[in-house]
Amino acid sequence: PVNAILACQHKYYARQVLQQVAPEANPAFELLNAEYGAPIPDGLQYPAFVKPVKAAFSVLARRVDNQQELHDHTRFGRWELWVIRRLVEPFDRIVRERLGKDVPSAHHMLLEAPVQAAQYNLDGYVFDNQVHAVGVVDAIMYPRTQAFMRHQLPTRLAPSVQARALDVARRFLGAVGFTHGLFNMEFFYDEASDRLTVIEFNPRMASQYSDLYRRVLGVDLHAIGLALAHGTDPASLPVIA
Repeated sequence: PVNAILACQHKYYARQVLQQVAPEANPAFELLNAEYGAPIPDGLQYPAFVKPVKAAFSVLARRVDNQQELHDHTRFGRWELWVIRRLVEPFDRIVRERLGKDVPSAHHMLLEAPVQAAQYNLDGYVFDNQVHAVGVVDAIMYPRTQAFMRHQLPTRLAPSVQARALDVARRFLGAVGFTHGLFNMEFFYDEASDRLTVIEFNPRMASQYSDLYRRVLGVDLHAIGLALAHGTDPASLPVIA
């Protein structure tokens, strides 16, 4: 459903929904109340992880440790502003039409409490309003960076934590009306504190893992997507030998 896709992709709106249905999996967050290039308000909490309300491929997403770093990060040139506005504006207009006029503009940055923990990806699908897990992939980073070194399957995550992640996904997807399709939930899990924190929901197949699932588990994500497009239950698909 279009509204569910919009709800997932508007990062501030998604955080608001998650706060209602699974607050234990949500970091502290707030909207940066400043226009592009405007002065940074006082009184914000640092360090913070800043990212656009609507973006892709982690563009302009990074940790900032103080007001000056946030100021420097949000100074955009004329060409950058031209691109940002024309990329975000169509999305922002559709969000207002579909989700309501009171939804904050996507022409903002979002601040979140930074999390230092291992990162994982829950991949699954919804068919006939039922949420099903395909698997969990571990995201291994280069030390002290946000850069992926590799993705690992089978996961090292305990089955009980995988079940908790699926429960969070079930609550969120139900709240935004995601009733049919593939999804990917990125999340952190801190073993020391036993804390699971959602990074974001992607209302689509994580195509970068399709070959991994096929080779390791014998599960074809593209076949699942095709089955869903035809209204066929993916559970009926054979496992690839």
